[in-house]
Amino acid sequence: MSQEFTIGRDDSKEQADIQLSGAHISGMHAMMRIDDNGHLWIKDINSLNGTWVTNRGAKRKIDTSYAQVRSGETLSLGGEEYAVDYLFSLLPSRPAPILEKKIEGTQGMMRCKHCGTPTPIGKPCTKCKR
Repeated sequence: MSQEFTIGRDDSKEQADIQLSGAHISGMHAMMRIDDNGHLWIKDINSLNGTWVTNRGAKRKIDTSYAQVRSGETLSLGGEEYAVDYLFSLLPSRPAPILEKKIEGTQGMMRCKHCGTPTPIGKPCTKCKR
């Protein structure tokens, strides 16, 4: 079952699931969804200053339809930059580790149950070392 979380400014009277400081972040700025396969999606919820995703220097605007985001990408919310992995780590109740499909010739991946960082199956997390 997929899970949805709101992202918004920390001093807003509306309480978002993920609260960020930033003068140009709307009270309710964006929605993050984790689907049944463990993929992360984000959409803007009519924020005043927009939502953008950057991957290897290429920047694209996120509109009010969900767009998939990946580990290693950066999100710009109202001009403030946040790593996707960092936002995932702020989720109030992170989902259980979810296995990603193993691609032939590669090590399977899962999300660390402690910090959410994608990690090879059977190996310690590269971020928190657990």
